[in-house]
Amino acid sequence: MIKKLFDFLFEAKVPLMPVRHDLLQSMLPAYQETGLPFLLKNADGSFTPLVNADDIGLYLLVPKLMDAFNISLDSALSLFYNGMSIGALIIGSIGSLCLFKKSSQRLIAIAYLLLLTKITTASFDNYRAPAALAIAAIPWALYLLQTTPKMGAYLYLFVLGIAAGSVHYIRSHAGVAPLLFAATLLLFSCISQRAWRQLIFSICWMLAGLAVPITYFKYQQYRYHQFIKTHVPQQTGISQFHGFWHPVLGGLGFLANEFGLSYKDSEIAKKVSERDASWDRESGPHYEQIAKAVIIDLAKKHPWFIINTLAAKAGILLMYLIIFANIGLLALWYKPLPWHLSLAFLLALGWSALPGLLAIPITPYLYGFIAISGLLGLVGINRYLAFS
Repeated sequence: MIKKLFDFLFEAKVPLMPVRHDLLQSMLPAYQETGLPFLLKNADGSFTPLVNADDIGLYLLVPKLMDAFNISLDSALSLFYNGMSIGALIIGSIGSLCLFKKSSQRLIAIAYLLLLTKITTASFDNYRAPAALAIAAIPWALYLLQTTPKMGAYLYLFVLGIAAGSVHYIRSHAGVAPLLFAATLLLFSCISQRAWRQLIFSICWMLAGLAVPITYFKYQQYRYHQFIKTHVPQQTGISQFHGFWHPVLGGLGFLANEFGLSYKDSEIAKKVSERDASWDRESGPHYEQIAKAVIIDLAKKHPWFIINTLAAKAGILLMYLIIFANIGLLALWYKPLPWHLSLAFLLALGWSALPGLLAIPITPYLYGFIAISGLLGLVGINRYLAFS
């Protein structure tokens, strides 16, 4: 069994976007010489900095795994993504065993987490990060944060901060939903019991955890930019810019429309060019401002088109919620959650639904939403069993 686990971690192929694999492969010669990411080594021995990459954590951490374990790129990618998913399953399962007391509840919890892990590991590369963190973090939040925080809760919040800060660099804003969930439970438990000192301590522990990955990634970026200033001062390096309005504009092409909109980069760029042909996606903020202006114009001139598009996406999201929370929703009808737990799930679901609502509701964008919906269903079923 242990051998099978190692084979899965190091050898099981991860469905990776070709552009990410090619970018990592092209960076390796420069990385092996400098220890820095986002550089290409030229035939004459000089270096060229990359100017465009999103979700930079992948490009920083995978080469580190190659060095640490002396493994190939493909094995490092397998370890990175499969280790993330299996680690989340193990952590979430232990949390569920602590949270639920009946044998039947525990069996259902493990089955649910196994199923959610199986579903979300079918995703492309970085898209599994939101689901992995939700599976690992939410059972522990339910176990530790519904009473006045103690040392176990402080340690959990510190680790949650580290994990949420880290996955943000793997998939932008992937850590927000579990943070919202934990923060809601924390605020309710402390305010209801007037535990102001414990609330302050808890916030400090969480912020300290967040500071760890942020400091690490900022330091790595600082080293990279200092290298560029020294060796290729005529060029600028990569910045962590993750476009917002570009996918939102593409998301308005979810339904057939008369405006020439679709979720294709070429079509989105064509629409932006109609407003300002001087744009350059490499310029980042300038391109985003043009895309934003196009959206605002559409909203002013054709508000019902915007409303109908959002309503159609919301219908898809509702379908996902019903599928993955399934009979847990029926159980919650008979045994409703306390309002603070309902609020925690509502905030986490709302945030994780945004990629599908603002862009397009395809499965890879919704793995975080799927995982939290499944966890809501699990809590509903086990709450019903607890009172039966």
